[in-house]
Amino acid sequence: MSRTVRRLELVIRRLLPVVTRRIFRSSSGGPLEAASVRRILIIRQHNQLGDMLCVVPLLRALRASIPGAEIDLLASPVNADIMRHHCLLDDLLVYDKREYLGPLGIRIGRVRRLVKDLRARNYDLVAVPSTVSMSLTSDLLEAVTGAPMRFGPGSIDGVRNPGASFYSNAVDLDWRSSPTRHQTLRNADLLEGVVEPPEDLSHELTLTASEIEAAKDEVSRLRQGKAHLVAIHPGAGKPPNRWPARHFARLARQLASEMGAAVFATIGPMDQETQQALEDDLGKEIEYVVNKPIRTIASILSYVDLLVSNDTGIMHVGAAVGVPVISLFGPTEPRQWAPIGPRSRYIQGNPMSAITVEKVVSLATRMLSEVSTQQRGGGKGGRGLPREHKR
Repeated sequence: MSRTVRRLELVIRRLLPVVTRRIFRSSSGGPLEAASVRRILIIRQHNQLGDMLCVVPLLRALRASIPGAEIDLLASPVNADIMRHHCLLDDLLVYDKREYLGPLGIRIGRVRRLVKDLRARNYDLVAVPSTVSMSLTSDLLEAVTGAPMRFGPGSIDGVRNPGASFYSNAVDLDWRSSPTRHQTLRNADLLEGVVEPPEDLSHELTLTASEIEAAKDEVSRLRQGKAHLVAIHPGAGKPPNRWPARHFARLARQLASEMGAAVFATIGPMDQETQQALEDDLGKEIEYVVNKPIRTIASILSYVDLLVSNDTGIMHVGAAVGVPVISLFGPTEPRQWAPIGPRSRYIQGNPMSAITVEKVVSLATRMLSEVSTQQRGGGKGGRGLPREHKR
């Protein structure tokens, strides 16, 4: 996005609440009657994959509590891609802010069409689950739907939301006394008392049969006839969340020699430096899957026996397709963010370099041995909270 567009967006964010608050001011919402709810919209227009997949248990809870309602999701292009074809959704709306903010200002015609489309859908309930930050864009998108029941953050951990007056039900969310509360539960807290809390807290995404079939040839190439197929994801957007590349290299060598595993690395657009460090150490000893679309990566991961990943989006994607996952955490609280389910384990070190290769190899060996003695059912995890690996 150009510098001009960024400046324009900043001005809009500052002025728009003042101009529109009177227009969209909401009265307090009354009690929810599930039988009256026919259409629901969830708005999650940020780009983080992990944040998006942590909303899935809320969708599951809505499905269980209001089974007759249609559930739609409004998401950014990145998140829309991973949520496409999702079994819990009836429709998926893509919100790309670049379509509405141009170099010369707001594209009024496109904004009017967006508002008209949202209002025409006649949503009864709209919710903006927010756990880390608040978004004026999300506040406005919810307001213009005209839904009679609009839920969003009134404040988060004592910080007031400037757009709280746009909601019929502005909920004060405060986890300062429970800092380890998992993100899946935090998302569901927005509708506490409205729907039953989710029982299944696992991630989930839906791959089509054609997507899974299309990955077979690539998986066969990567497996090379070996007993096990292991994926490693050595990148992460935040440097403190990266286990050293040399540690990943040692892990790959040991799993290959001790477990007869074929190991490959998934590499994203921002991971070139990490890829180079791996190649400098490993050369062609492992394969690299580079810059593939996220659904292609998910389809490939659905076949692997183990994923070892830094604390980043791929960690959540792997868990969402039912793969056993070892998540490596640094400064982030794993009890908030680690994938949930019996197939997922995490190891934490702060700094991450404190996590020893031996500890990861030991856990990986044990998990691969479990895969060898169990028929993989392709499940999506299970209930409960994330568990740390203990010696």
